[in-house]
Amino acid sequence: MALALAFVLVFTLMPVGAVYADSPDSSPLSHTVLFDANGGAFAPAAPVSKTIGEGEAYGSLPAVFLAGYTFGGWYTERSGGTQITEDTIMTTDADHTLYAHWSYSSGWVKEGGVWKYYNTGTALTGWLKAGGFWYYANKSGIRLSGWQRIDGDWYYLGGADDGRMRTGWQKISGKWFYLGKAGAATTGKMQSGWLKFGGKWYHLGSASNGIMKTGWQKLGGYWYYFGDADGGAMSVGWQWINNYWYYFGGANDGKMRTGLQKVDGVMHYFGGPNDGRMDSGKRWAEVDLSDQIAYFYDGDMLMRTCVISSGAAAHKTQVGNFRVWAKVRKQDMSGPGYYTKNVEWITYFDGGIAFHYAYWHNSFGRPVSHGCINMKKDDAIFSYNFLQKGDKVVVHE
Repeated sequence: MALALAFVLVFTLMPVGAVYADSPDSSPLSHTVLFDANGGAFAPAAPVSKTIGEGEAYGSLPAVFLAGYTFGGWYTERSGGTQITEDTIMTTDADHTLYAHWSYSSGWVKEGGVWKYYNTGTALTGWLKAGGFWYYANKSGIRLSGWQRIDGDWYYLGGADDGRMRTGWQKISGKWFYLGKAGAATTGKMQSGWLKFGGKWYHLGSASNGIMKTGWQKLGGYWYYFGDADGGAMSVGWQWINNYWYYFGGANDGKMRTGLQKVDGVMHYFGGPNDGRMDSGKRWAEVDLSDQIAYFYDGDMLMRTCVISSGAAAHKTQVGNFRVWAKVRKQDMSGPGYYTKNVEWITYFDGGIAFHYAYWHNSFGRPVSHGCINMKKDDAIFSYNFLQKGDKVVVHE
């Protein structure tokens, strides 16, 4: 009886609900960590608190942002304190707060997908120069890109991740533009109208367009030709375009000539107001052996009359209808009983018979040659320039 009572007494002295240290239900103490953005704001879905067990790493920490500032990390004090990272082991035995630390942003910062340039925490606006390049930021400090009209002028500011103001010649979307005045490219303004660059003239369209003109263009009532897509310089002087000759005046002119024009002392016909092709198909020459005169025509229009010397009686020039078949600037000429050096301005029309300059005599108006049509120098030059291959020559008595 006494033994039984002792057993009961011992059992009832055990504390009800006691848990030993080596109990499988034991776990480390946990604490709540609050996050204070310290003037900033939390990124979407970022937690403002988390629970961490003593002896565990803090793990992922929330993302925060503050315009004009650069995030410097999480710390145990609002100012100063110890920095806490994802790998830091929590040793604090109570709930506590971590504080975001900030420093002024400087230079380019990408915020929310847009670029801003900061100086001691303030986003700059308007024109700004950074790294030797010009940029433009709107009133919100956002860097602009692409084509922008600023204070009434057009500028090109590169791509979205570039933004640099372009200067000089630029090819944009397959078209050429000139940005900035020639010799002062730092301005960057899109130029329009006439531009002289490198001694050549270009035309850059209207103030709202600015595209470099190419090919045929009618400007101010006159036709001009501006080369190919990557050239664009105004053509001047004689130009061979699509199998026709045109004349565009001097270096500071460039207007396509039309109608009857005197070029370098020689008359030419260049078609109507919207044509301008030098007309060689209607040109022809008439040689009157009886009067010793050559006539040059453009269609029915007499262009020039020249006193000549045709073949002497022993070498009489043949009559008939012929075609110009070759032109030679200078060569030696020879035949039975003669050899003449450096004959100039030669226009062949009947085998070896030609119009040419005869520097060795002044007997024009009389038949004294070996069959060719001897001419004074100015007349021979005219004949050489006026007649083209295939033009008709009619010789009669």
